Order: sequence, then C-alpha cells, then structure tokens
Amino acid sequence: RVYHALSTGYAGLVAARAKIETGRPVMLTEHGLYTNERRIELAMADWLHDTSAPTLELGKRHNDLRNVWTNAFSAYARACYETCD
Repeated sequence: RVYHALSTGYAGLVAARAKIETGRPVMLTEHGLYTNERRIELAMADWLHDTSAPTLELGKRHNDLRNVWTNAFSAYARACYETCD
C-alpha cells in the first residue's frame, strides 16, 4: 500500500505524518504549485494587513502574518518532499 498526496499542502502534511507513523511509502502528484498558489493568495489577501513599519535598519526583519503563513506552507511542502519515496 502507498499513501498518495495530491499536493504538498495539507494533504502532503497528512501523508508525511502517515509515513512517519506506518513506514509505508508516499507518492506526490503535483510539485511546486501549491506553495506558489498560496503565496499569490496571501499577497492578494485583503484580510491580511502589513503591520511592519518602514525602517532603515538592515538587520531588522519583521515577521508579519503573511510571512508566518507563507513559512508554514513552505514547511508543509518540505515535510512532504522529505518523506516521499
């Protein structure tokens, strides 16, 4: 038996968890689309407001909610790719 994830998003995250728990192989159908689509959606989202104030400090990075979500979806993709056979 094989776990099949349609995307690297939530389906990929569940498949990665299933692989860890059962040791069964994981197969992924799409590659690279899900994370990019989420990035585009987040960039266009009206409900997310940029809370970072403009600054001239080079070392200072502000993590607004958009970045938190983008990083989460990227982490889901990495988890899926790392467990695929």
